[in-house]
Amino acid sequence: MIVPMLIAFFAYGDRLATGTSLAAIIVIAIFAAGMQGGIYGNVDIEIGLILSVPAIVGVAFGTALQQRIPEKAVSVIFAILLIGVAFYMVAF
Repeated sequence: MIVPMLIAFFAYGDRLATGTSLAAIIVIAIFAAGMQGGIYGNVDIEIGLILSVPAIVGVAFGTALQQRIPEKAVSVIFAILLIGVAFYMVAF
């Protein structure tokens, strides 16, 4: 939701919108994990740390890849991803 809104309402470029969205997700995820762990005890710190390593590698790889492909391709790939997720949500 963040990326299309940044592009449509604030005239962000695709790269800037996806980067801003990733930054927002990091802040939201840290806050949510802190609240769930601190209040409800629903966070397994060890598993979280194990999962964070491939997540960080994926972000670094995705960011590097995004910078090397044309911005129009980023738009098309993101649109295909959104359509696929929408189809999955409706079908399942």
